[in-house]
Parts: sequence; structure tokens; C-alpha cells
Amino acid sequence: AHHLTMMRNLVVGISMLDQREIIWGVLAPPVLMAIGMVATAYVPASRRFLSTGALLALVFGISHLGFRGWPLPGSDVHNWPAWIAFAGGLMTYCSACASGPLILRILIRLAVTGVASWLLLALELRGASAGTSAVWIISATLLWTLLILTWERAHAASTPGVSVTVLTTLAGLSSVSLLLFNTMNHAQFAGILTAALSAAAVLSWWRPTWYVPAGPVIIVALVIPSLWLLGTFAVYTGLPTWSLPLLAFAGLAPLVTTIAPVRNWSAWKRVLLANLITVVLVSPVLIWGVITSIRAASGPSYG
Repeated sequence: AHHLTMMRNLVVGISMLDQREIIWGVLAPPVLMAIGMVATAYVPASRRFLSTGALLALVFGISHLGFRGWPLPGSDVHNWPAWIAFAGGLMTYCSACASGPLILRILIRLAVTGVASWLLLALELRGASAGTSAVWIISATLLWTLLILTWERAHAASTPGVSVTVLTTLAGLSSVSLLLFNTMNHAQFAGILTAALSAAAVLSWWRPTWYVPAGPVIIVALVIPSLWLLGTFAVYTGLPTWSLPLLAFAGLAPLVTTIAPVRNWSAWKRVLLANLITVVLVSPVLIWGVITSIRAASGPSYG
């Protein structure tokens, strides 16, 4: 009975999607990503104006805003992930952001995550003292910057195939996790990113040179944590705070392919292992989400 209730709620949620949400939340992300990758691939390297990372940022941002009905910046805290993605896209155009001195790269990421943390948490901290708000914003900024830097290092040490599939898997698992903890909007936003990454993964398997992994790692490391933050602090009942470290560590799964014995494995085995590690790390969140959903389904508020 509980499973039937959960399925019914999911079907109702899907049926409530209107035409705009279906277009921008389901169809547009993979189609735009595929068109962009194919078009960019046939442009001479000296004339390319979109890297894979910038394209992913553009596709997610446009699809997210289209899904939301083209809102103005600042009209709702849930619209900021699109603009955070755009900021990440701009970072991919800056050579110093990717290959400059370490201190400069850290400062740039601190600036972006600092602004993003304030935009996402300001509403929740409006009743807190200035000191408390500062502690929250600074803590989120430092941890988020550390996440980006470590993800970049982990994915750079692996292969593009491992990187793109782990990012896609993590985005999809984040979407499921957010859905299980009653944050439907954020789950849909993560689904938009998953759809775009899925198209990139398929095309990169077909034409590996079409996918450059450094940029997408930055975009995902900005967008997905923004959805985790919103799904934890911007809703009444959302992701438990203990789930955030597990989700963050899942982004480091490509490191397993750098272990000496694993480096000699065939490509598909390394991809499978990295994605399996990703699933294992996120599984406690998923299991607890299922348990929470079953408990909620059996509560009196569901009749």
C-alpha cells in the first residue's frame, strides 16, 4: 500500500507538469546540448566561442529559466542556480581561472561561491544576527570552494569517459535524492542538468574529441551544490545535513581509477567502478529517503 501511494504521488507530480515544463525540463536540455556539441565540433578550433563547459552552463541556465517561466533575476531564490551556472560558464573563458596560479584560481572560486552562498542563504538567514550570518556564509563559501578544487583535481586525474559518466550519475542521484526528500522543484532542476550531461556522455562516447572535461566539472560543482543547499535550507523538510558530505565525496569517485591496479583495467571497467563507487556513496541518502517517504506516506496527513 505504501509503495502504491508513493507511485501515485509520483504520477500526480509528473501529470502536473505543463507544456512549458516538459519542453524546457525534459526535451530542451539534451537536444540543445547535442546541437551545441555537434555545431561546435565543426567550427575551427581558432573560432570556437563555446567550450563544453560554457555550453553546459548555457544549456542548463536557459533550460532552467525556461522551465521557471523566464523570471527576472532575484525574483525568487530558486532561480539563482541558472545565474550561478552562467557565472561558471564565464569562468571557463578565463584561462587564468583554469591554468593560472593556484592562489588566483582559489580567489576566483572564493568570490563566485561567496556570492552564490549569500544569494542562496540570505533569505534563510534574514532573522539571524550579523555574526551568525557571516559564519554560515563564510563556512559555505570555504567548503564549496574546497569541493570545486578537489573535484577538479579528481576528474583531471581520470579520463573524460569516467568524468562525464560520474557527473551524470551524481546529477541523476541528486535528483532522486531531492525528490525523495520532498523537494520536487530542485529535483527537476537536477534532472535538467542530468539530461544535458546524458547527451554529452553519449556524444563523447561516439566522438571523444567533442568533450573537454575540465569545464563541465566546474559547472556541475557549482550547480549541483547550489541545489543541495536549496534542498536542505530553503524548504521546510528537505535533504538532511548529514547527506551533504556523502554527496560531495561522491564527486571524488574518479580518484579510484588512479589506483595502480585499476589504471591497467580496460576503459569500461574503470567507468563501471567509478560509477559504482558513486552509487555506493550516495546510497545511504537514497535508502533514508525511501524510508522517510514510506513513513510520510503512512502518516495521517495523507489520509
